Amino acid sequence: MKSSRVIYHLARADFLERVRRYSFLVMLGLAALLGYQTAVGNVRLQLGDYRGEFNSAWVGGMMSIIATFFIGWFGFYLVKGSVARDRETGVGQIMATTPMTRPLYTLGKWISNFAVLMLMVVILAIFGIVIQFLSGESTQVNLSAYLLPFVFIVMPLMALVAAVAVLFEAIPFLSGGFGNIVYFFGFIMM
Repeated sequence: MKSSRVIYHLARADFLERVRRYSFLVMLGLAALLGYQTAVGNVRLQLGDYRGEFNSAWVGGMMSIIATFFIGWFGFYLVKGSVARDRETGVGQIMATTPMTRPLYTLGKWISNFAVLMLMVVILAIFGIVIQFLSGESTQVNLSAYLLPFVFIVMPLMALVAAVAVLFEAIPFLSGGFGNIVYFFGFIMM
């Protein structure tokens, strides 16, 4: 079997298993609530007495910073635990009998983590366009100006968070509560 096919099926199965959990639904609801709070003005980016015009560039930058902070911080706890779940359910033993190697397994888990985090980012990005229309300051949407902060700020950080979650699960002393504390303070310091 081709390795790309193995990675695809592993990542797809893990992704589908995660998005069907209540914890994902709760996190998605919190992301939607965060988007709503931004739309009504309770969460905003302001520099002293000044704020930007609610055009595509400003809303894209504001939503990307919010997504980076909240999803980067709390999304780690959502995606962490898939390797432990494979051990507990016995799926890990079944996969050990297949020709899949450890690097392929790790890559599949990383892709799955990244896909789950990016799905939440997409939900926030959709809310950003709604925010721009609700504010009424600029109704013209410039997709490139809106999406570039997501591409250059949010996507690399979500890839890093997904990789750190897999790394923490692969290192035995970081896979438990100690790893959660290390990430919590590490993310704040970063």
